[in-house]
Amino acid sequence: MHRSRRAWLVCAGATLLLFTSTGLLSNAFSVFQPYIIQRGAMTESQGSLLITIRYLTMLLSTMAVTGYYRRFPLRWGMVLGLVPGLLSLVLYSAAESFLLCCVASALSGVTCGLCGMVPATMLLDRWFVSHRGLAVGICAAGTGFAAVVASPVMQWLINHFGLSGAMLWEAVFFLAAGAAVFLLVRERPEDLGLQPYHAAQRTTRREPTSAPVSGGGRTMGLLLPAAFLLAASAGPAYSHITVYLTDEQFSPDTVAWLVSAMGLLMTAGKCLIGEVTDLMGGRRACLLFGMFVVLGQGLECFIPTRSSAVVCLSLLFAGLGLALSTVGFSIWCRDLCRGDNALLCKIQSAHMVGALLFSPLPGIIADGTGSYQPAYLLFALLTILAVGLMARAYATPAPNRQHI
Repeated sequence: MHRSRRAWLVCAGATLLLFTSTGLLSNAFSVFQPYIIQRGAMTESQGSLLITIRYLTMLLSTMAVTGYYRRFPLRWGMVLGLVPGLLSLVLYSAAESFLLCCVASALSGVTCGLCGMVPATMLLDRWFVSHRGLAVGICAAGTGFAAVVASPVMQWLINHFGLSGAMLWEAVFFLAAGAAVFLLVRERPEDLGLQPYHAAQRTTRREPTSAPVSGGGRTMGLLLPAAFLLAASAGPAYSHITVYLTDEQFSPDTVAWLVSAMGLLMTAGKCLIGEVTDLMGGRRACLLFGMFVVLGQGLECFIPTRSSAVVCLSLLFAGLGLALSTVGFSIWCRDLCRGDNALLCKIQSAHMVGALLFSPLPGIIADGTGSYQPAYLLFALLTILAVGLMARAYATPAPNRQHI
């Protein structure tokens, strides 16, 4: 098989992995959230705690991911990493108590951590020399594409088969996806007698490379808190958008389509940030998408106005900007940390810590104030600070900056 075709098939396998793991168990899973809360007679705080538990096990799995893939080859490790998520869906389908839902949530977090961007980036680094940014962007877009496709499909399944039936149908998809990933993914091009994908590249505009960053203590001292604070917009702000919109009297079908539209923009954003990086360099791409996430998070504070323009614009910018919290971390690592996957794991872990700590806040604040709006005001401020720290990291002088 032609080497370029095989490399893109591997990219497709990694994309399907993220679609199935993080996409279905985190991004699109928010469609299930109001029904899980209702069936279990939970408070809003308990609903947020389920997300907190998922983030906790996701964090622990992310911290262990490099050791996990030293023990298992990437291909086998990816497929085996889907098993806890499969068990999570089966358990969710039967769970009516808060305790069982907590166990199911913990299992889903394990899969999100083991089958996330870190192994996908490791795989694509082996298969791509050129267009690596685009490949990583396409792969990360799988999580957003899940919200596009799965959100209305899940709502349809719930309407026709109930919550339990919808969970079981998703579990069947997990089995099929695991088999497809196993067929598509190969460890290295050398195993098939191929070379990594390398295409003639267009002349690109690059930033000046006289002041690069090396991934030292000063740089990581800016990137780690930036990743931590970005978790506010990418974690609880996104995972609670369904209950936020529902609480503001939007119908379930409308909410599902809005989340689907946001997922479409997430998908576009993750592909776009990779291509912009290939063309213009990581700094410009990250600053542009940082502006998007700040605008989106700020406009989400005004959702209670029920203005169609405000809602659409907030989801437009927030959806595009979420690419900064997925593909963006890989760009930071390659630009500012010499592509060190160990530092990428640290950045991902800091992000997970932020998601873990911020995730209970929307439910707690909503129980105390009667609205999710104050939580989104807080998250908007944290997002502005995160983007400021990222910009400062790119402005910090040091030798040998690289660009994707």
